[in-house]
Amino acid sequence: MSLPVVSYTKDDLSNISTFFRKQYTGVGTYGTMDLFQWKIIDNYLFPGIINLAKDGETIAATTSITPKEILYKGRNILAAEIGDSYTDANYQRRGLFTLLGNKTRQDGTDKNVKFIYGTPNHLALPGWVKKANFKIMTKIEVRALSMPINLGAVIQRKAHWMFRDLFGGMTSFVLFFLHKLKRITMSVPAKPSVTRCDNELPEGWDIFWQKAISDYDFIVARHKKVLEWRFFKNPNSYQFITLRDNDQIIGYLVYLIIPSTEVNRLIIADFLCLPNKEKNLIHALDFVLSEAFTNGVSTLSTWCSRTGPYYNIFKQFGFFDRGDIPIMSFQDELACEVQESGKWHFTISDSDNV
Repeated sequence: MSLPVVSYTKDDLSNISTFFRKQYTGVGTYGTMDLFQWKIIDNYLFPGIINLAKDGETIAATTSITPKEILYKGRNILAAEIGDSYTDANYQRRGLFTLLGNKTRQDGTDKNVKFIYGTPNHLALPGWVKKANFKIMTKIEVRALSMPINLGAVIQRKAHWMFRDLFGGMTSFVLFFLHKLKRITMSVPAKPSVTRCDNELPEGWDIFWQKAISDYDFIVARHKKVLEWRFFKNPNSYQFITLRDNDQIIGYLVYLIIPSTEVNRLIIADFLCLPNKEKNLIHALDFVLSEAFTNGVSTLSTWCSRTGPYYNIFKQFGFFDRGDIPIMSFQDELACEVQESGKWHFTISDSDNV
């Protein structure tokens, strides 16, 4: 027997947070009240959607939609990311995934959302494709990249702490030294000024944005209002740095350090440079690498489109390709058109993964 599907109320946020504490098994925490307050209730466009399958007062399954903007060939399009699709183990194989997925997608369409996409994990992807008319967008080719800088954490569960700390320190020094040697051989433009942004973006941001989008057919919006909501109002503590040449913004990078009792990770959440200025990203990566060593980070990670200008920059810097990140979209006329577009920019900040 199917359970009723209801839209959340603010009174549900505490129970939703408890639900995700039990269901989420990834790195760090996810699904807190603050997160849903930020991305759903306080969304800069309009309140998003959280649909719940409930058994009395018990949450059995969830799915959400987060409103976003995309620019496709110069057109502003109202879009949304669909996700947070979790089903409690006690309620699986009852059709709740399909019921919630289709209902939530339709609710988005009813709010005039024209393009709905998601970044499902390997468990959820088959259900979206087979039962909800979503399709993988193969041409975007988003890749997961990572760069280890301290291997001590890898052996911390298998060795005495003294050996772990010694080995970690030695490998960290060796990797840093090897990176510096490699860095000497890289062709890099003159260093721009690197500046932190606190709480708000600098003057001239939207001028930079208008110049930056000229090179892409598809990109999620990054104008001032979007990024201040995405990073400065987010419950996570993002670090935002800009690159300037002759007082002109030519690029930026955003990162997040996720501390842990086992492994500290640094995620490069977002990045973008002006056309023909992409190699300046290396200077931002130098800054981030220094921050990583200072904060005892073991691994740097990011997402990057393989067909874009940044993939080879990350590879040259020392990042390894860890595999494909599937991006899916609901199949309608616009999605079929977008699927055939040429130049993409997509980072992990365009998802709700961080």
